[in-house]
Amino acid sequence: MTEMFEQMEPAMLDFAEMAETNQSQLRFVEAINIVKAQRESVEHKFREEITRGFKEFLQGKPITYPVDVVEKNAQIELDIVEYDDLEQRIAIQNIVSKAHNKWFKEIYALRQRLSMLRGGKKLPEEDIPAGPAHIASAFQIASDLFDLEQDKLLILYALFDKFVLTESGTIFESINSRLIDAGIFPNFKVDIEINPRTGEIREKKKTGSGFEPSAKEAAGGTGKGKGEGEGGGSQSLGDELFDNIRSMLKSKRKSDPRYKDHPDFNPAAANVQMIETPALASAITNVQPKQSASYLPEANSEGELPQTVELDQNLIQEVRQTLVAERERLFTEVDRNKIPSADLDTIEMVGMLFEEVLNEKHLPNIAKALISHLHTPILKVAVIDHKFLVDNSHISRRLINLMVDSGTQWIDEEDLRKGIYYPMQDLIKKILAKFKEDNLGVFDEAYESLDKRISDLVQKAHIVETRTQEASRGRERLESARSRAHHAIEKKLGDRSIPHALDRFLNHAWLDKLILMLLRDPDVEQTREWSDAMVVVDKVIWCFDACTDPETHGQLPIAIKELKTLVEEGLMTLGEYHQPDSDELFSMLQSYADKTVEEAAPSIRKDAKDAASPKAVARTRSKPLSGKEKEILEELKELEFGTWFELDDTSGNSYRVKLSWLSPVTRKCMFVDSSGVQSSVIPIDSLARKMGAGQARVIEQHKVPFVDRAMETIKNILGKALGIQQAPA
Repeated sequence: MTEMFEQMEPAMLDFAEMAETNQSQLRFVEAINIVKAQRESVEHKFREEITRGFKEFLQGKPITYPVDVVEKNAQIELDIVEYDDLEQRIAIQNIVSKAHNKWFKEIYALRQRLSMLRGGKKLPEEDIPAGPAHIASAFQIASDLFDLEQDKLLILYALFDKFVLTESGTIFESINSRLIDAGIFPNFKVDIEINPRTGEIREKKKTGSGFEPSAKEAAGGTGKGKGEGEGGGSQSLGDELFDNIRSMLKSKRKSDPRYKDHPDFNPAAANVQMIETPALASAITNVQPKQSASYLPEANSEGELPQTVELDQNLIQEVRQTLVAERERLFTEVDRNKIPSADLDTIEMVGMLFEEVLNEKHLPNIAKALISHLHTPILKVAVIDHKFLVDNSHISRRLINLMVDSGTQWIDEEDLRKGIYYPMQDLIKKILAKFKEDNLGVFDEAYESLDKRISDLVQKAHIVETRTQEASRGRERLESARSRAHHAIEKKLGDRSIPHALDRFLNHAWLDKLILMLLRDPDVEQTREWSDAMVVVDKVIWCFDACTDPETHGQLPIAIKELKTLVEEGLMTLGEYHQPDSDELFSMLQSYADKTVEEAAPSIRKDAKDAASPKAVARTRSKPLSGKEKEILEELKELEFGTWFELDDTSGNSYRVKLSWLSPVTRKCMFVDSSGVQSSVIPIDSLARKMGAGQARVIEQHKVPFVDRAMETIKNILGKALGIQQAPA
């Protein structure tokens, strides 16, 4: 219990952080102080209760409990039990059940040996001293001393479950060892089996008839306790989740009047012959749709596939009703009270699984409708092979994961012919047509085909995206070089007003020369070659100034001749494209040189005035980012390339894009679609504003496969419906 109490404070503080009000937070802090203050008294009371249980056992008496820890009556009278007491009872019963399931072999052996001490009389589970029921009850009684509010107490129960009862296997092993040393059943071998329809544990019959394997054993589990095989006594996450869901479904079904004649849920019901798996699978086949629904697109009379399809806004509700109708038709084929409880669990879990397909946030509606056609085939798979529900490597489960995850990325309702919609539709049609009870291979074929199709699309998209990135980087380098070259020329010109011919030469012909130099060598500005190029700019400006300067006007003819030689040499690498710009420049300079300063000045002023472009309107500075937007901006800077976003267009429609590249110069984000084609370019500040306004969102990339996520959601939904407090992770 030491570790449990050490983890209590961090757990309470985690819940305090999630509290909605300051008052609620203070109550969690107060609970921490109460637990710390009462810890010693609670531990003492816990030990007293454990000791009392052993004394009662040694006296041949049943262990007494203030309330039943082990559920004895399937019909719980909810109306006479206080709600808080009911929550506590359910929580205690759940943790007792989990411990019993985890250590059932050790507990079974202990129960048999202790029964020998009672003269061979069968010992009820709750009368096992230091058994799960006894330990849990002792803590329940002791924890009353805390006098905590209900939610805080349930947190302690969850911690007790995780750090004490779930790890109690060593206690059972220790007691078994001491009894063996005392000569009580020293050679006893645990040889038991579980009835998958009732969960009942029995000794195996020597005749070999026995029960069918449990769901866990069918899934490849050994069922061995700690120390009896590889992996020890711990359940896999899939098994544990499956058991939790089954337990809650059982609780839910007990109060459902439709199952009043089912012997597993009503002890008073008459015994009936349960339907066998082949008959149930056959009934599922009878309700399986033979073809795809009318709302899905089909090729026209000429064999052309529609690019888009107009979907009814109530499509998902229609699909949901179809799935419910399929299950109800199954219950008209087979009496639900004759279906084994394990198969009833399977039917309900598969139904809820496909409900989660319809709830998947980013999956297009047309993909949801298409995948829902696999409801009855997958149900039949799960009934035939229980591995589907617990083994995440099961091929049918992997196929569902692949279809949901790839459908999110590779199905576009605006263009169904692009991506995987029609290939996926063909595969589902093939499954509906070819899947028989003994032909699970059709799912292998479908998975391999779809996986290859997606791999091809990913490879093509990668090639296109790489080219898109290279093109963007090229444009970025060009814009950077243009900006640097233009800045260098403008710095030389200062605030001069210059004629069109001069502006055309410097900001077109010679600008291209400088840009080319910068593209070839980003550090060229530090070289002699760049200095020589800038000398040409200086000489052009000198010649222009000399046209109106009496002191230097006489030097113009020689200067123009030297300049012409430098320009011709400089433009040789650019071909003859800029020759007209050069000719116009020297024609203008020569005309000014042929005139006196007094004659040239009016012409120069007129040419400069005519060439002067309207001053650029000063851009309105963007509004500074808000505090929230600045936080978003910092988060954006840390995002990895490949992160998917959902953006809203001007009409409010959403579309998915991937962050492919961020310019280190302009700080613009380039987004591509699933095919790798550039979709949009957005400055990172503007993106932060969009996200702050809810017009752009990062799409969470799930690391857990879809079916695993769905099963966890199903557990939470059932727990909420039954009023069960979920233990903190």
